[in-house]
Parts: sequence; structure tokens; C-alpha cells
Amino acid sequence: MNTQAVRKDETKLMDLNQFLKPNIVAIGPKSFYNNLMRRKDFFNLEIIFDDSLSALEKVNKDTVAILLDERVLGNNIGFELEKICREYFSQAVYILTTKVKNPQFYRFLYAKGLHGVFEWKNDAEIFLDLLVESLKPHPKAHGKSKSDDKLAEFVKTRILTEAKGYQNIEVKCFDGHIFLDGHVDTLASKDELEKICSHASGVQYVNTRNVFVFDPAPVNDHLMRLKIKEVLTKLSKEYGANLLMKFRKGNLDLYGRVNSTMDLEAILDEIKEIQGIFHIYNHIKLRNLQAKKLKEMSYKKAEKLVKKIFSGVKAIKIWVNGPGNDEIIVSGEIYNEVDKGLLEHYLKQKLQVKKIVNKLRYVSAP
Repeated sequence: MNTQAVRKDETKLMDLNQFLKPNIVAIGPKSFYNNLMRRKDFFNLEIIFDDSLSALEKVNKDTVAILLDERVLGNNIGFELEKICREYFSQAVYILTTKVKNPQFYRFLYAKGLHGVFEWKNDAEIFLDLLVESLKPHPKAHGKSKSDDKLAEFVKTRILTEAKGYQNIEVKCFDGHIFLDGHVDTLASKDELEKICSHASGVQYVNTRNVFVFDPAPVNDHLMRLKIKEVLTKLSKEYGANLLMKFRKGNLDLYGRVNSTMDLEAILDEIKEIQGIFHIYNHIKLRNLQAKKLKEMSYKKAEKLVKKIFSGVKAIKIWVNGPGNDEIIVSGEIYNEVDKGLLEHYLKQKLQVKKIVNKLRYVSAP
């Protein structure tokens, strides 16, 4: 397999010194790190390295590329890469592979935003070109067009006119994707921000990863627990629910059972109004009969959604397997073998099930 990133004439490459503090985030084993460090002195460039995906938290406005060794992605390479490319849309994402895969696998990833593929065996010595090329203008890296600037200004104006207290929110735009930076006072305010931006004409996606909840007058954990418990007691009576919680340093874990998804959404909306809660981890479940009925309805929607997303799906059927609601069977016919594993991981996350019995069958395309 030939590398997807072609060696360029160095006379045509961009001068790296024009970036203030450019950096790349590299994730992989020690051998990957050693190879990169041999080249580092040739550039005005910082390398942020780690051997786990937690390093993605270090991506910042000066990050020009993300380099991933496929070994850190586990068995779900396609699924994990698709998530990373979507989340880090403004950076060039590359993968280093140790084993050649089906070309259709890479075409799928390129369509999702992957910028380049390198082979350890053949391309270990051209990381120099990879780093330089990553800093060269391309459709995703720092690519602010006039239309992006106008959309960012439009969204910022909409935030200021439709909601109060968001003057400190910074808005950036890349190809219709909105990235917000700043802080708000509650989780409800963060949801409101995302809703305002997503309803603006021309916006394709809103990223609020860098919007943080900040309490100007923090309360200790004991008083916060009393405050939250009072609200949960009221909500339990109002919705006939059984709600429990754990709270520590702004992180709230919710447990219990409710009668419907509408009740759950209403409960979460009210809790998000409480100042001092920075993150909510929802473990609340639906009561069994209602849960099974709603699950079956969601499976029908998932079948239609899968056919739209995966062009290689000829037919698909999803149903509950066994007495519980946490295991499903997926059967049908697909034209592309790669889709079999990707479909399974997509459905597991989308439908929040623990186990999938995958009975998808590969058939030749007509």
C-alpha cells in the first residue's frame, strides 16, 4: 500500500516559524516517540506525547496535527477514529498503521475526516515531511474562510441577543462547525448555548467541549448534598420516581428509576439549574415495561438511521434478545465486510446495550 501523504518539495513548504507555538499531539508506543524526537530539532515545534488517548485532552489552539498509532485505538479502530475526526475537526488527523487493511476501510475514514495514513514499515523515515505538511494550509487546518468568519459573527450576535450573561463566550467556526470557549454558571446554561447555536442558519455542528461550568461562589460538598437532596425529594414526589445521588467536587451521579423518557428529561433539566454542579453522570433507568417498549421503538429508528449512514447495508433487523433490555440481536445483509464491525460498535453506543449478537451476513454487491 502506498502512503496517502506524498513527499513534497521542501522549497514549497510553509515556514514553521510563522506559528507562535505550534505543536502536534502524538499518541503511541515509545518507539513512535523516539522516532519523532530524532526530527524535533529541525523545527520550531513542540511535541506533546503520551501512550494513551487521554492525551487528546491536551489538544489546544496551537495544535496543528494529531498523530495516532493504531495500536492505541484497540480493536475499534474505525469507530474510534471517526469519533476523533469529528471531535477534532480543526486539526489534521493522521494514523500510523502496522498492517495494511482493505482500501475501502481507508476510504470510509477519509470520508469521515481522516487526513492521512502512514505505514510503519515503509514510512517510518518520512515523519519529517508529515510534520511539515501538517502545518501547510489545507481545508481543515486553521482554514477560516470569509463565510466562516461571517457565520461566527452571526452566531456570536445571536448568543448576545437571545441570552444574557454570555458575553465571555468565544466563537470560532470551521466549515460550518462552531467551537465555543468560555464558562457559564450552570449546566442548563451550557445546554441553552448549544441550542441557540445549533438553531442558527448554516451551523452544521456545535462543539461545547471547552465551555466549562464555573461557580463564582462555591459551596462545600456537604451543603451541596443537602441542596441537591431537597430538589431530588421534590422531583421524586412530582414524577413518582425513586431518585438517589452521589456528589463530590461538582460531580453528580444520579441513580433510580422513572416512568418515561419525558419524566427523565424534565428531571435532568431541573437539576441542571442548580449552581455548583459541573458534571452529571446519569445512571437513571426506565421502569421495565416502559423501557422495553421504548427500546423497541428506538430499534426501529436505529434501523432506518443505519441504512442512511452505512451505504453498504442492504437490510437490517434489530430486536431484544432475552428477558432483559441490555442485549440485542442484529441480523441482515451487508455489501462491505468492514461495515460489520463498525455497525456493531455504532449500535452498542447508540442504543446503550451491553451485548450485541451480530448475525450480519456479507453478500456480493449487485
